Amino acid sequence: MGNTATKPSALLRRAATVAALLSLPVAGALAWSLQDAPIDRFDRVELGMTASEVRARFPASGVDGRWQTSATEEGTVLLDWEPAGDSAVRSARFEVHQGALVAIRANLAQNHANAGDPSRATADVLRHAAPADDGGTQVLWITRNCPVHQDEVEALLGDL
Repeated sequence: MGNTATKPSALLRRAATVAALLSLPVAGALAWSLQDAPIDRFDRVELGMTASEVRARFPASGVDGRWQTSATEEGTVLLDWEPAGDSAVRSARFEVHQGALVAIRANLAQNHANAGDPSRATADVLRHAAPADDGGTQVLWITRNCPVHQDEVEALLGDL
């Protein structure tokens, strides 16, 4: 009769194969989650929020800052924020049209979590990043269906 015991090298090969097969879904899920992570969020603020929700949630870091509110001729409410001291967010503008946040423009220091994210678009949102004059990154999150921003969205989509 043959030896029914499995040799140690065969066991190691099987264990390595099983481990490799089990790690594939984890690696795939991680790559998927990074690629398809929502692009409509910035420091706890999401496109579609109201002006009061923006002010209640921003900044996520708790840094003190100054708010200034104004409006455009089209009726867009502009919420401008500047830090009172040192901050990875150098400035931020939140644009609210017809009661919903439709654009976020932020000047970020290189150490901010969103500073290195690439430009990309989904069916609903465009995220555009470009170098800022001060060495940081100028990032724009904008809804693609807002008529006030339609020309800007089309121009930026041409850059992707």
